[in-house]
Amino acid sequence: MIRREFLAGLTGLSALVAAPAISFAQTPMNLGQQWDVIVIGSGLAGLSAALSASENGADRILVIEKLPVLG
Repeated sequence: MIRREFLAGLTGLSALVAAPAISFAQTPMNLGQQWDVIVIGSGLAGLSAALSASENGADRILVIEKLPVLG
């Protein structure tokens, strides 16, 4: 994968994940669901792991962040 494509994918992923993460930060979540991948932290490594999991076939990915913003 070319570095530019990878960085563009991360930018797109962070834009898609940012809105739900901020809007759901104050509401309790039902964590009794089944997840393919659970990523703790939404920094560069966490978002890279979530993107890689998505590209490798994971359908249900949960990214947990303690702060109301990603990064």
